[in-house]
Amino acid sequence: MAAGRDLSKLKVLVVDDDPECGEFLASVLEGEVASVVRVGDAEKAIDQLRLQSFSVVVTDKNLPKMSGIELIKFIRECYGNLPVVLITGQASVDSAVDAFKLGAHDYLTKPLEDPEILLRTISSVIQHSRLENENKILQQKLIHAEKMESLGKFAGGIAHDFNNILTGAKGFAALALESLPGNGPAA
Repeated sequence: MAAGRDLSKLKVLVVDDDPECGEFLASVLEGEVASVVRVGDAEKAIDQLRLQSFSVVVTDKNLPKMSGIELIKFIRECYGNLPVVLITGQASVDSAVDAFKLGAHDYLTKPLEDPEILLRTISSVIQHSRLENENKILQQKLIHAEKMESLGKFAGGIAHDFNNILTGAKGFAALALESLPGNGPAA
């Protein structure tokens, strides 16, 4: 484990139809994360996503039947902000831009020879995902606090208006009592 990086509680889903690449990815991760599930296509990945939760998905772009891009779309629709790292052997600026637009958190190119790149990338996307979640929670708390402040101001305004009405009623009652025989100032 590199300094400042703890991946030991993560569950990673690796999706790659190339047995050598899938094995390489899994072997890099197995010493670092809690568990790795390796599948060879997007349909099996979807089955695994339905069976258990994962911390991050690492998927190849070019898969049989359903592409890694289509898998990312599915993950966004069904699993929200689950971090996804897209890996491809056919890198281009356009494919990278498409991957990010559809919700990939990062993009790596094959051949992935340095295991540290994968580990740093996963650490980074997990940290980014945590920060996004914390940001959402803080935004919700801020909205709640603003609503409570507005409610407090509203209640304070009502109390002030009610106090003004009571002051007027109290003054009128004092005048009415003074006008009763035997209650006036001369009595």
